[in-house]
Order: sequence, then structure tokens, then C-alpha cells
Amino acid sequence: MASVVFLQSVVVQRAEATPQGALLRFHDAAAQLRAQALVDDQLNPLGKDRQFVVALNLAPNTPQWLRDIGAKPMTLGLDLAEGIHFVLEVAMDEAIAKQLRDEALRATRTLREAGICYVGRAEDMVDGTTVRIPLQNSQMRDRAIALLADSHGLPGQRLIAREVGGHPVVEIVLLEERIREIEDVAIE
Repeated sequence: MASVVFLQSVVVQRAEATPQGALLRFHDAAAQLRAQALVDDQLNPLGKDRQFVVALNLAPNTPQWLRDIGAKPMTLGLDLAEGIHFVLEVAMDEAIAKQLRDEALRATRTLREAGICYVGRAEDMVDGTTVRIPLQNSQMRDRAIALLADSHGLPGQRLIAREVGGHPVVEIVLLEERIREIEDVAIE
């Protein structure tokens, strides 16, 4: 394409004729925006009917020598093409708490189905990274530990028989490896 006089204030990296018109390439998006205004003013003067469309695009700017050896332009995602930027935040504490609430509900359902009496509501048994299930007596706690070890003895958890405030308790404690696994799933 011949020299482009009306783009003196904007450096044209490459210009080429196409069947639909012309394709002008610039070094960056800011230059492309300035050039769009200049070209539009030249092709569609004020007070006249618009005859030409001056559109912006992200046409690849691969040099000819690279194209000759089969190289293709790198496809840019919206974030790399200056289109959009967003930050995804995951509430890790909430993801872990939800997993523990689910674990408490599953454990209390198992105990209930086996006729082992516990005290309280499953929703109130979560404390940090631990589920504490209070039981009526130490015999119930021992039965609960045996039953939960079979059904809930998952890798990444530890079952502990304790006395808390003079009451027998079964604790299901999440180990660090299980917490990392929950976090990974939440992020995915």
C-alpha cells in the first residue's frame, strides 16, 4: 500500500490491501485507537454520509518470515487482549466449614441408624477443623468410635475419643493433607 500521509502522528507498522478494503497494523492498542479516529475523519468527513466503516480488530501481526515457516499467531485470551480482568476469590474457611458440616451430618446419621444416642444438633458440632460429637455415656462413645472408624475412617481424618467438660465426646479431626485437598477442590 502507498504511504499513508494522513497518519503522520501514528506509526503504521504494516499496511496491506484486502478484498474488502485495507488492513493497517500498529504497535499497540493506543496507536490503533488514535489511527481509527484519523482514518475515520479522512474517509467520512463531517457533514457527509458515512461511506466507509473503520473497525478495530485484533488481527495477528506475525512477520512474513515466521508465517513462511508455518508459525501461527498466538491466540490471546480476553485478559491478554486488554478485554477483561477479574479476580476469583474462594472463601476457604467456608469451604472447610461446609465440608465439616457435611461430615457431622453424615456421622450423626450413621450413629442414629445404628441406635447410638448423641447429644445436640449436627450443625452445632463443628469447631474449627474438628467435628465434636457429644454422647450420652462412655459406652456409647466406644461404640460410636468403632462404628465411625469403619464408615468414616477416611484418609486425612483422625477419630479421637475424649472427655470434654466431663462428657464423652468423639472427635473427627481433619488433618492438614485433607484440608489442602478441600482447598484444591474449592479452587477448581
